[in-house]
Amino acid sequence: MTYNKLIYPKSEVPEIAYKEVNARIHGLTGFCVYLGLDATAEELGLKEYGYFIMKNMNTEEIYNSWSKLQSPGGQAAVVLNVPNPECSPPGTCIIYITTLFKPEIWKDVKPEQYVDIKNKIAEELIIQFEEATGAPIREHIEEIEVATPATFARFTRTYNGIIYGYEPESWDSLVPRLMMMGQDNYIKGLEFAGGFGRRAHGYGSTISDGYTSALLTLQELIKEGEGK
Repeated sequence: MTYNKLIYPKSEVPEIAYKEVNARIHGLTGFCVYLGLDATAEELGLKEYGYFIMKNMNTEEIYNSWSKLQSPGGQAAVVLNVPNPECSPPGTCIIYITTLFKPEIWKDVKPEQYVDIKNKIAEELIIQFEEATGAPIREHIEEIEVATPATFARFTRTYNGIIYGYEPESWDSLVPRLMMMGQDNYIKGLEFAGGFGRRAHGYGSTISDGYTSALLTLQELIKEGEGK
């Protein structure tokens, strides 16, 4: 979209830039369940900030479960009140559960199916969390919101709801991308950042990549200033 909609004339985009983009694989989309509960984390027996819950330790099986329109084999849950007790009113707590899907899985969901499918997956994730932690959260839900890949696509404009940029492949992971730093700039003044950038996806990587891109841009501006 950057090359096709922001660069003019299009002849300024070299063929190698398109080849690089087309060779890469799109990463995963997000599915989140946001819960406001009428009980404290302590009352629910939740003592940890984060819970990574997997059906088993077969990572290939878990990864493949993200290719099916059902509750995936793994989730990451956060209990916000553990590190920040005052993030919600007294006697309550906030939990959100995140899982992933490959972007193409949601493309055939019809509008009349959408609500039922997202609520079914959300319920399965909540049950998965309860079984792993022993916390009876379903009976304490006061507020609930469910975000699907369609939600992320609509409100954040991410392509197909992708929150993880490009999939880190053996030839296209963090190290190869960093090794190509400086050689992968095909248009003067244009820097990419975030999950689609050099350090791959994740909060820390995304922030660091933005910092790197900012420094490289500043470096170029200083060079131009010294050359005048």
